[in-house]
Amino acid sequence: MRTLGIIALCVVLLIGVAVVWYMLAYPTYSYRYRMTVEVMADGVLHSASSVIEVRLQKQPQFLVPVPPVYPAVSGEAVFVDLGDGRNAIALLASGPNASNVDYPIYVVPTHFRLSFEDRDLVKYAGLQGQWDLPEQALPTLVTFADLNDPKTARVVGSAEFEQVFGPGVRFKRAFVEMVPAGTWPFNMLGWPRDWAGEPVTRGIEKRVTWIGNYEAETTFERRLRETGGGGGGVLMPGRNLRRGV
Repeated sequence: MRTLGIIALCVVLLIGVAVVWYMLAYPTYSYRYRMTVEVMADGVLHSASSVIEVRLQKQPQFLVPVPPVYPAVSGEAVFVDLGDGRNAIALLASGPNASNVDYPIYVVPTHFRLSFEDRDLVKYAGLQGQWDLPEQALPTLVTFADLNDPKTARVVGSAEFEQVFGPGVRFKRAFVEMVPAGTWPFNMLGWPRDWAGEPVTRGIEKRVTWIGNYEAETTFERRLRETGGGGGGVLMPGRNLRRGV
């Protein structure tokens, strides 16, 4: 029995050493940013924001060729309540039909002109600043005539707000601000706050109740293609409103 106990302890230690080695050899770099959208409606500024996290996980290069860094997104779209049943939503994608689903990953690297190579990966945690998004860097903007019905979605260009919502409604701006990403593993646990970083935004499913329903999300994707000009490649339901759940 004593021998088995010693063997078991050695196995546990070896596993622990292997895990620590892997984490050191292939670390994960995280950054978080807050995206805010502002819309003027009837002389009132309507604003909402969403904190989004991007994790850059280095990957081993063994038998199967894989990208050296695997990016993953957690967060949700920005939901702006315009009053009188009106809404404007900045998706986790860009393009006229939300076909660029990698958009949330590259908002920050594009602004700071950073790559996913080792020399730049170490810089992400210390990034600071705030900036307005130019027209060509805006997320896809959509609205629902009925939030309970994905078939009522339509893409809205930033210059089309008065046309869609009526006189006195205009898109003002969208801007991004870097926020603390926290320290692992506390940023995964969400506690304590000083080490957990700015919380990733959750709760959009309380407004868009069909999120998580594959059929409804597929309908929404098709609707984006219809009102955004068609095309856009393969449908990818569940990527535009919420990720990382």
